[in-house]
Amino acid sequence: MPSYRIAGIDVQFPFEAYDCQIVYMERVIHALQRGCNALLESPTGTGKTLCLLCATLAWRESLGLAQNNRQHLDSQFQMDSSQEVHKSKLPTIIYASRTHSQLQQVIRELKSTAYRPKMVVLGSREQMCIHKDIKVLRGRAQNQACRALCKSRSCYHQNRVAGVFASLQWMA
Repeated sequence: MPSYRIAGIDVQFPFEAYDCQIVYMERVIHALQRGCNALLESPTGTGKTLCLLCATLAWRESLGLAQNNRQHLDSQFQMDSSQEVHKSKLPTIIYASRTHSQLQQVIRELKSTAYRPKMVVLGSREQMCIHKDIKVLRGRAQNQACRALCKSRSCYHQNRVAGVFASLQWMA
């Protein structure tokens, strides 16, 4: 997998990158390094999603490497063993999309990269509900029917999930 040094960050990219992709990733990384917003555009089919994912995840990974190096140096020169080296959390990356199909595309793109972040996909009732009577409804009707079933504890699926959570809390 090709690697590019962009704005001081090593970025793994699954293909030979075009010049416009390198520029796009550079602008993403500069915005992240400065902690500012960026409004970026590029024509359809230029690999915006892949560039955004690779640049952002490489930047985040570089923060982790920098933290590890700092902690290693701190521990080498630390005289008092009672002092604690604090681990700071890496930033959480949130990728939001208007549609579920767009999220599916992002996940496909992510799988083509060298990066394997922890992730979760959140979806609406329309996308995720498995109750046979509720999943055929749409919009407000679906939301109201779902809330009514859950409130009356009549949803078998909700009750099962609640039971699993209760048993996990009991074990803790």
